[in-house]
Amino acid sequence: MRARDAGAEGVMVLPPFFEGPTDDQGILDFYSEVAKAGLPVIGYNVPQAVGVAVTPELLDKLNEIPGFCAVKDSGGDLGKQAALIRSGRFVMNGADPLVPYALYAGCDGLIWGGANFAPKTCVALVEAAAEHKWDEVRALWKILESAMGLIWEGDYVQSVYAAADLVGYGAGVPRKPLRALAAEKLPAIRRSLETLMEREAI
Repeated sequence: MRARDAGAEGVMVLPPFFEGPTDDQGILDFYSEVAKAGLPVIGYNVPQAVGVAVTPELLDKLNEIPGFCAVKDSGGDLGKQAALIRSGRFVMNGADPLVPYALYAGCDGLIWGGANFAPKTCVALVEAAAEHKWDEVRALWKILESAMGLIWEGDYVQSVYAAADLVGYGAGVPRKPLRALAAEKLPAIRRSLETLMEREAI
């Protein structure tokens, strides 16, 4: 309700974790309550963080909730994401290292942290995929792959902020209690961005 009253046009919501529901009915009950605010709802599948996985069967049931419109899958398992996609429901990839494979598998969209530091290249890749130019997708992914893999290895938010700053799309510092990426980790980020910096020059 608070997000709606503040002007939000939709919400993406994690299942509650630490003493939250772990069975399908509990997850359905939770999202049913969220949907009562009257905003479009995107569910968030990130089982490694919350201990609850959205399966194709659960996704079918979630889509019976008025206002539930999609799931963002950040599980990082392409096989499981492909199973969600085959359900015919609206599935968005949220795992940066899976981007081209998820597009090839037929995901409906991307919620993609890495696009914050490589928007031009990311848009070019998505446009190539939309036109089924898979050789071009692969060539663009070779430019992106190193950075997308590195940020996924740990300190994700801090790494995205650091990469955005290095490329020239700086957005300040991460929200508290997170701090800026440790200085000793910056050289690896910088190396992974060498080709991207040229493409993304602003």
